[in-house]
Amino acid sequence: FKIVFLCRETFMFVLGDVDQVRKTIESLLLDEEFQKLKKFSDTLTKELAELVNNFENSMQAKVLMAGGDDILLFINKNNYNKKQHLEIIENFTKKTNCTISFGISDSIQVAYLNLRKAKANNLSIFFS
Repeated sequence: FKIVFLCRETFMFVLGDVDQVRKTIESLLLDEEFQKLKKFSDTLTKELAELVNNFENSMQAKVLMAGGDDILLFINKNNYNKKQHLEIIENFTKKTNCTISFGISDSIQVAYLNLRKAKANNLSIFFS
């Protein structure tokens, strides 16, 4: 499969997960705040789509997965721009009041571990 071969050379995986979504949903459900839950869900869905679109347009990212509060992108290392990435995160946070964490690596396994490290250390992005 070519993605695995190419990623070692020039591509990297960018794995993102919105922070504290389960906590927010559980709180709204248990408090029976269904209108707020609907608004939260609609906003999150809309802004995650916009976030993915921003990566596609600015860094020519390929979307491998986007669903719920998770995204997985495949980006050519030459197209990746940390400053743009941070701007995309800032824009998402302003619109949703949610932070999002990312793990990045040329290995999907390490990208996942980097995501866990980013979340554990309250970081937006963790590279290795």
